[in-house]
Amino acid sequence: MRIGVTYRLSFIILCATVLTILCLFLIMWWSLDREFNHYILMIDQERLTGVIGDLSRRYGETGNWNFLRESPPYWGAIGEVSPSQKAKSGPPMPSDRQKPNIPLVLLDADRKPLYGFRMPGTNLEFLPIVVEGTTVGYVGLASPPHFLHPMQVRFLARQKSSLILAASAMVLVVILISYPLARRV
Repeated sequence: MRIGVTYRLSFIILCATVLTILCLFLIMWWSLDREFNHYILMIDQERLTGVIGDLSRRYGETGNWNFLRESPPYWGAIGEVSPSQKAKSGPPMPSDRQKPNIPLVLLDADRKPLYGFRMPGTNLEFLPIVVEGTTVGYVGLASPPHFLHPMQVRFLARQKSSLILAASAMVLVVILISYPLARRV
């Protein structure tokens, strides 16, 4: 059986358009992930600057890191405080401070952990905490892919679903248009 010119032309138009849509889809998918994570990182870095200033001030007032043990962490705006910490009436236990629920990691001047959890395989960039010209500690923030808030994950999933729906609709439109167009040509 010989395939007619109309079907061949329709198939060529369909393949070219689907390939173009696929390339566009993959570029947009990659860009959405990369740009969203960059956006979250920029917001977190801005918040981190405030945390560093506050930690520096509080360390300057007390001369040590004991205030972390005496009161619950105050930087929940950067990461989520675990439900177990919210439910307790007293300061968090050391084991609570080590759970991976806050993307913030605090090290003392000797780079020993004071607060937070460093996920295996993450490369944190630590910024110094300076008091009166002396580095008293370091603070780092895990990258967005490791600590996205559930609402951010849902947002990203909805955007990706919309992208899939749009690409599928484009392919359907091409299928509906290519055959009649090929017949006219």
